[in-house]
Amino acid sequence: MGKAKSDNQCFWRDAGLPFVELRRVDDGRGVCYERHSHDTFSIGIVKGGRSTYWNRGKTHETGKGSVVVLNPEDVHGCNPVPGGGWCYDMLFVDPAWLLDLQVEIDADAAGRFAMFSDTISHSPLLYSGLQSLADTLIDPDCDQLAKESTMVSFFADLHVALDRRGILHNGSGVADKSKMNRVADYIRTYCAEDVNLDDLAGVIGVSRSYLVRAFKKAHGMTPYAYLINCRVQKARHALKRGERIVDVALDCGFADQAHFQRVFKRLMATTPRHYAMAHVA
Repeated sequence: MGKAKSDNQCFWRDAGLPFVELRRVDDGRGVCYERHSHDTFSIGIVKGGRSTYWNRGKTHETGKGSVVVLNPEDVHGCNPVPGGGWCYDMLFVDPAWLLDLQVEIDADAAGRFAMFSDTISHSPLLYSGLQSLADTLIDPDCDQLAKESTMVSFFADLHVALDRRGILHNGSGVADKSKMNRVADYIRTYCAEDVNLDDLAGVIGVSRSYLVRAFKKAHGMTPYAYLINCRVQKARHALKRGERIVDVALDCGFADQAHFQRVFKRLMATTPRHYAMAHVA
């Protein structure tokens, strides 16, 4: 995982997720573009300031809350309005990865990438969803399962939000509780190991997008959140047995002790040390 940063912007990419790249610009007053295109599907949010956005022969003025949508090879231009600040997040997604998801949710164009008709949206749900996705991707405490699950969830929702044909569906349309319980059992069993979305979908033979949505409906949280909760519960029992915090962190699947401490405190509202000390008699 890597992040290249200058004074006003950074680029994020991860070898484990080669199909997505994030550009985060905190101060874009000097970030100006000539008209150009990308070979990726690109989508971004304006988090502050104002800019002009030209795409498909039309010029839009964007501000905080705007979501811009760019199909692969769309020639476009984005530039800050003179005298104003401008900050934004932009995701660049491999069309082949997105096409696989389109096929899963029956949103492809006869096996080809389905282009989006929208070039701009002001949907608060899309804005908050993309902001959450960008924050998840750049968060060092979130592992590959968290990042990919959030990717799948957001882009499945994006297709539903921007679909004008009304053809999208959600697998069988009903969350199969017993199947989701099997996934939950698998997560509990292997929570200390590296678990990815393909592993979980393969347990019951469903698509990634269906799994993410059906699991959340059945259990009230995403597969990743469930995994983290299982790790914390496993760690809690180990701490009660008097095991060393550093050993517990690694044995329960956390990257290191600092990562374990942050996650444990977030879920348990106390530190691992405080929790362990309270059980010493």
